Amino acid sequence: MHNLLPQDSSSPDKLEPFSRVQLIVADLDGTLLDPTRSVIDLIQSAIPRLRRRGVKFTIATGRAFKGVSAILPRLKLTASTPLALYNGSICIDAAKRQVFYSLKIQANVTKEVVAWGLSRGLPVLCYPELALRSGGLLETPIGFTVDGIPAPHPEPNGYDIKWLSASQVDSAPDCLAVLIDLRDRLTWNLISERFLHPGVTITQSGSSFLEIRPHGCDKGMAITAIAKQLRIPLSGVLAIGDNDNDIEMLEAAGIGVAVGNASLNLQSVASYSTSLPAAQGCLQVIRLVIAARRYRAAFQ
Repeated sequence: MHNLLPQDSSSPDKLEPFSRVQLIVADLDGTLLDPTRSVIDLIQSAIPRLRRRGVKFTIATGRAFKGVSAILPRLKLTASTPLALYNGSICIDAAKRQVFYSLKIQANVTKEVVAWGLSRGLPVLCYPELALRSGGLLETPIGFTVDGIPAPHPEPNGYDIKWLSASQVDSAPDCLAVLIDLRDRLTWNLISERFLHPGVTITQSGSSFLEIRPHGCDKGMAITAIAKQLRIPLSGVLAIGDNDNDIEMLEAAGIGVAVGNASLNLQSVASYSTSLPAAQGCLQVIRLVIAARRYRAAFQ
């Protein structure tokens, strides 16, 4: 059963667990970002204060690298910040543009997932492994529709997609992730069952997509890899999220926090929940950790 997040001015015993935090890992959509992005400037100014207190900050998201690259400067994340992408199937060093952890869906399984989505009339997006080209990370996602006509909705990370038809499913590659697009509400009632295959797991961060991950992949495994990369024990990690695809991350971290708008499933595994939703809840957590670390320093 989760507890309500303490206040900055809480008693020392309530602040003590947060004084040991060395790394905060936040989900992005629905957590660090709210629909209006009205709080991000406050978070932006708080992250350097975290660093001065010896606490690192990063994100674990279902997005592709392009989907987060424009946000990193706004958050004032350092160039050496490790990132978990595609719901944890890959972790990259943003400075070196290097992959230090990854899992993939094998091509034969990708084909089955694509065929399953197309048989239900749903667009399917495939995200192949990242390629290192000229010192940068290159992503080349492709899409499938039954007839190869582009889907009505844009790709969520801003990519121009090459669309293929059902007759070209055999060209589906090894993938870091596959998204089945549910944004056409006319097809929502068709999703009465889930694709089951030992090579993948499925999660859902909202009503827009079914998110297909490699077997054994989740954000919990990703933050474990990030903590190891940074030489920080998991007991010193605080993870914060809002939806079911954040469950393993909160379970793996020393402290798991659900924002106020979190799903019931996530709340059930969280150590704490914030009184405010999304980015406002994130700001509560950041300010609390800063206060706890300040208190710890004062009495060392």
